Formats: sequence, structure tokens, C-alpha cells
Amino acid sequence: MNKNHDVFHGSVNSAFLSAAAHAGGGVHEAGLQLVAQTQAHGRTQRDTVDGVRRDGHFHLQLLAQVLRQAVELCAAAGEDDAVAVDVAGQLRGSLLQHLMGGGADLAGVGVMGNAGFLNLDLNGKRFMNEDLPGQQLENQIELQKNRESWQIFDSNWPEQLPYMPAAHGGACYYEDYASEDEGPKNNTTYRNYKSPYQLEAAVADGRAVMADTLEELVAKIYPDDTAAQQTALESIQRYNQLAKDGYDEDFHKPASRMWALENGPFYADKFTTALLLVCIGGLESDENCHTFDADRNVIPGLYVAGNVQGNRFATEYPIGLKGVSHSMAMYYGYVAGKNAMQEI
Repeated sequence: MNKNHDVFHGSVNSAFLSAAAHAGGGVHEAGLQLVAQTQAHGRTQRDTVDGVRRDGHFHLQLLAQVLRQAVELCAAAGEDDAVAVDVAGQLRGSLLQHLMGGGADLAGVGVMGNAGFLNLDLNGKRFMNEDLPGQQLENQIELQKNRESWQIFDSNWPEQLPYMPAAHGGACYYEDYASEDEGPKNNTTYRNYKSPYQLEAAVADGRAVMADTLEELVAKIYPDDTAAQQTALESIQRYNQLAKDGYDEDFHKPASRMWALENGPFYADKFTTALLLVCIGGLESDENCHTFDADRNVIPGLYVAGNVQGNRFATEYPIGLKGVSHSMAMYYGYVAGKNAMQEI
């Protein structure tokens, strides 16, 4: 899975499209061939992953759609191969992945979402301040071995959840529901609250690991790796002491979201790379929604609006200011349409 993920980051780029264009006679044809290959790759991965884990390469199919739009728009605008290659390259660098938590079920709901419980890498070491939004959390996971880690918490999680932030994909309150039928009808995604039945289902499905002791837990999540097991126990002991001291001198996590892991049973779920959430940039633009090639020349007939415009969300996709994405898409969609009509 991770080897193929490198293909997504490394091989799908403007240089690839340029070479394919020279070999195959036009970036439009080459780009659509790449689209077909990427979609086929995504379907293959979906068919080969186990029945519990979601398709980790669904984002490749979405990338294919983005590249298809790039090459088709440029072809429709009558642009040459170099411009189409540049547009595709701009779009490629703007795909946001937002971690929603580990052990997701088929509906995409993580065991505890991206709530900031203790997180250990595959060697058993703590590596970050876990109190991070999903986008920054994904960035940290991407840097780890196999792009994986373990979220670990104990049986006191119901009392701890209310201290977690009400974040996108984060669990932040507890409800003692016995089944989905008892849950609120206006929150059917179940991403912000957790109930015992959900955790029990995750353990039964193998999406989460449960053990009566920490020694048993680390033996389950690091099988046949006694060094990682010992390191994990030492990391947990260190974390527990920091929590009791009320100050995280290792990663400066707020004391209000640190709790010693001491009360069994203990739980763990695996964090992996997230699916694509949204395209949040790519095409540089001016106030009139024009697009530009690599030499900063306006591309005639090609306008942009919405999240893909201007790289304004390239560093951070804000969710605290409600409606910022929709409002800008509506306004600049109007501007782009008005300007496009003037060229007809």
C-alpha cells in the first residue's frame, strides 16, 4: 500500500505528463491515458484491501478526476501541450489530506476520531504533540515509518472526551447509547460523539485492539518485536509521568488533554494515511479569475473559482470561519462566469 502511495506523490507530475505527451502525441491524449491508469490502480487497491479497512487509494481516483479536468479544460481552450502540462502540475500540488482517525469503519468513522490521545510510532516512540487538527496530524503521520502509528487510550475515555476540541473528525463528547438506533438523527455520521457500542464493534471487527494490561496491549500491537514493546512501555511510563506533573516538556501538549494510562482495559487503533478530503488550491489567479501559465501569462478562456483558486488555502484549510469556502466560491464563480461571457 505505501509503495503505491509513493507513486501518487512522486510519479504523477508535470514531467511525467510532458514525457507522455512527446511520446504519445499530445498532452490531452497522454493525460487521459494517465487518468485511466490511475483509476484502474485505485480500483485494484479497493479490491485487494481487507474487508474492514477502507480503500486507501481512493484519493488516486479523485486525483485522476482532477487531472482529467486539467487536460480537458486546456484542450477546450485551445492551449498547447506546455500550458496543459503546467495547469496539471499546478493542480497536482493542491490536494489536502485530513486525518479523521484510525480504525475507520465502512462509513469512514474512526474509533476515536483524531482526538488527541497518546500516539506512538511503529518503534514504540512518542513523536508529536497529539493535540493537532486533522491536516497537521496527517502531516506528522506521513513522516513516520510505513506512515502508520498507534493511538492509545484507557477505560477512562468517556470522562476524557469532553476535554477534546470540537474539531472536524474529532470525538469530543460521550453518550451512553446502546446502538445506532438510539443515536441522534441529526448527527448520523457519529464523528463527534462516542458510545460504548461503537468501541465494542471496533474491537470485534479488529479495527481496535483491547487488552487488560499495558503489557498485553503492546504485545498485540507490536507482535514479534520485543524491542518495540519495551520502548512502548517506557514511552507510556514517560507520558504518564508528564501527565501527572501537569507539563509536557517533550512536546508541549496542553495539560488539560493529557491523562495517565493506568485503568484497564486498554485500547489501541492504528493511524494510517488519510483519504483525500478536498482540492484546496493549485491554479494561481487574479481578482478577475484569470489563470496563468509558468511564465505568468494569462491563459485565454480558462478561468478558476472555488477552492482551487489562488492557493489561498494551500497552507491551512480553516474550519473555524464558517462559510468562507462557499461564499468565496459563489462570489468568484459569478466573477468567472461574467468574464467568460465577455469572451464569447
